[in-house]
Amino acid sequence: MATVQQSIDIHVPAHAVFNQLTHFEDYPEFMDEVEAVQQIDDRHLHWTTRMANRNVEWDAEITERQADRCIAWRNTSGPTNIGMVEVEAAGPDDAHVTVTLESDASQVPGSMAGESASELSRRLKLDLARMKDFIESHGPGTEVWRSREHGAPIDAASPEGDRGEPRNAPIPTSSYAAGSEGWSSEEDSASPVASQRAATGRREFPVDRPMDALRADHHLVRRLFDNYFHAGDVDDKRDAGSHVLLLLEMHTSLEEGVFYPRVNDADASLVERCEQDHEQARQLIDRLKLMDESDPQAEQLFHELADAIFKHIELEEHQLFPKVQQAGLDLSAIGHEMQAFESRMIAARQQRSVAPGLRH
Repeated sequence: MATVQQSIDIHVPAHAVFNQLTHFEDYPEFMDEVEAVQQIDDRHLHWTTRMANRNVEWDAEITERQADRCIAWRNTSGPTNIGMVEVEAAGPDDAHVTVTLESDASQVPGSMAGESASELSRRLKLDLARMKDFIESHGPGTEVWRSREHGAPIDAASPEGDRGEPRNAPIPTSSYAAGSEGWSSEEDSASPVASQRAATGRREFPVDRPMDALRADHHLVRRLFDNYFHAGDVDDKRDAGSHVLLLLEMHTSLEEGVFYPRVNDADASLVERCEQDHEQARQLIDRLKLMDESDPQAEQLFHELADAIFKHIELEEHQLFPKVQQAGLDLSAIGHEMQAFESRMIAARQQRSVAPGLRH
C-alpha cells in the first residue's frame, strides 16, 4: 500500500470547485487513466479505467461528504483505493484543494508489484494540474457545476480558446522544431520554418491582458511535461524534453526581459522570489542539457524541474498576478512591450531555423 498527498490552488471560488468535484462524470476530462465514471446513486459509483494496458473496473462507495469542504470514498471491488478530497477557501475567488490517496497498484492485473509512492504521487500531481486547467477554463460564470441533489447540469457555451481539444491530447511536434537532437534549445530544423503564428501555436498576443499570455504558457508547459512523462520511448522523450526546455527558456526570457522589471513596483519581494525560482530552474535546465536522454538520472531531474516549475506557477498566478492587477500599472503598455520582445525572440530563432512553441 502507498499513501500519497498532493495539493493545488485553483482560481475559482471554493463552493464552485467542490460542486465540480462532485460531478464525477467529468473526471475522465482530467484523470489520465480514467475512461468513464457512472454515478449509480448518491453514494455509489462505477469506474472504468485503462491501467497497465488493461481495462480495469471497480465499484466505489462515498463514505463522507461535507458540502463545500470534503468528499471521501473507498473501493468496494477491484484494487484497494481509499481517498479524500478536501476543499478550503483561500479567498473569495480561490480554493486550495488537497487530495489524499491510499492505493495498492500491485493489485492491478499486469502492473509492477510495489509501485513506488513517488510514481503514484507524480501521476496525482499531473492529474491535479489538468483538473486545475479544466475547472479554471470554465470559470464560475459559466455555471457548468451542479449537485445531483439540485437537478441536471446547466449546459454552457465553451469558452474561447483550446478547451475543445481531446483530453490529454499531446502537443503536435509540428508546432516545434523538427529533427531536434538532444535537449539543447539550439535545435536545427529539418523542415522549412513555419510562419510566426504556426511557430508560436497561438492567436495574436493579448496586449491588453499580458498576464493571460503568461497563463497560456503555464497551461502549455503543464501539457508538455505531461507529454514527457507519458513518452513511450527514448526518441519521444528526447523530443518532448527538448520542447519543455525550449518553452521554459523563451518564457523565462520574456518575463525577465520585460514583465518583471515593469511590475517590480507592484511587489518587489514577490518579483525577487520569482527571479530566484528562475535561477533554480535555469540550473536544472543546464544540468539536463549535459545529459543524454537515455541517462537514467534524466527523468528524476525532470521530476525536480516539474516540481519547481509547478510551484513557481502557483506563486505567479495566485500571488504576483493579483498584486499586479491591483497596482494600477499600464498593463496595455506592458503587453505591447512583451509582444515586441517576443517577436524579436521568434525572429531570432527563425533565423536559426527553429520553430518555437509558445502558446497553445
